[in-house]
Amino acid sequence: MTMNCERIESSLLAVVDGRATREERERVEEHAASCEACTLRNEQMRGIWSELDRLPALEPSAAFDARLRARLAAGKRLAGPTVVETTDTTIVVHPGRTLRVDAFGNF
Repeated sequence: MTMNCERIESSLLAVVDGRATREERERVEEHAASCEACTLRNEQMRGIWSELDRLPALEPSAAFDARLRARLAAGKRLAGPTVVETTDTTIVVHPGRTLRVDAFGNF
């Protein structure tokens, strides 16, 4: 993966979920047109997003965040692929990437 691929990957989720600017979307599409690895990553992310859209929305309990953060103690690492949802955010951990919890309970 080249440095350009790494920059593109950081924008890919925003493109897939519709938050990207027009310029950002065009940059990703232009790069993916000439990069097989990024084209594949784009297709994988769109497939994951499509599957997530099919799931019913669940309302977490009031204590959900506290229980989740207690289970994910400082220093804990989660290997991708996985999705971590809290009441205020969703984190997608790509294959080959790791999510780490810092000493303050931040992801």
